Amino acid sequence: MLSKIIKLFGFVPLNIRSQIGSWLGSLIYLLPGKDKKFAALQLKVIMPEVETGKCLQGVYAGLGQNLFEVINLKPLTDKPHKIRLDANSSQLLSSLKAEGVPILALTAHLSNWDLLGAFLVKEGFKVSTIGREARNRHLQKILSSLREGYGIKTIWRSDSSTAKAIINEFKNCNMIGALIDQDTYVQSVMIDFMGRPARTPCSLVSIAKKFNARVVTAFITRRGLGAYDIEIKQIDSGLADKEILKEYNDRLSEKVRAFPAQWVWIHKRWRSISKDERMSSKDYMAYLQNEVAAKK
Repeated sequence: MLSKIIKLFGFVPLNIRSQIGSWLGSLIYLLPGKDKKFAALQLKVIMPEVETGKCLQGVYAGLGQNLFEVINLKPLTDKPHKIRLDANSSQLLSSLKAEGVPILALTAHLSNWDLLGAFLVKEGFKVSTIGREARNRHLQKILSSLREGYGIKTIWRSDSSTAKAIINEFKNCNMIGALIDQDTYVQSVMIDFMGRPARTPCSLVSIAKKFNARVVTAFITRRGLGAYDIEIKQIDSGLADKEILKEYNDRLSEKVRAFPAQWVWIHKRWRSISKDERMSSKDYMAYLQNEVAAKK
């Protein structure tokens, strides 16, 4: 029933859906919650110059907008003027398409990341993404269906055939989009991000290099209601894994500093002490509170 309602809602004009999503996100921001508290503390520690409340309201509004846009992305992907690609990014994509090589696109939970994937499919790339299973299986099925609808294949992390599926995508010279801007339970290394060490997933870079894949960073940012900019840049795949990840984190840092309200601050990004040890939520909360107090 829910999936049918979502499908029907996709026929509502894009600007109306975007506005409803933004309004609902702003409304949810007003509700109390631990996620919002962690986000506020992280923002105060990492970017104290930013007005916390205004920024976080923008974060929640943006997440709501993303959700309601993703129901039907065709009004965006079918109208080139809605998505702006700079000349260098356009030239790089054309070159990669002509080469027919495997590609690892390192991206992040920035702005409407699902739209980024749909755009790359529209550009002629076969795109897969690595995803973590949702707690709600019914919701996961709906998300998978939506992504399949605009041409993105999802490889679930807990599946026993995940490694084989990743290798097959590279062997077939396809593109894998990897959102590696979160502290997750996968093989990782500590790399500086926004001025502090952060646990950063590393295994996909190692696999990609074995298949001579091109490595790029791909970021999307919102420039207005239903209007976006995309930037694609190559990273020298001859660099060491850690150097590639550092370049990714540095580029993402620039985007987050330029568009702080478009990144998902609600994730506990800096909770790891090392690649093998992370703070509990309680300890991380206390750590952030102490950091904020020290800045006063």
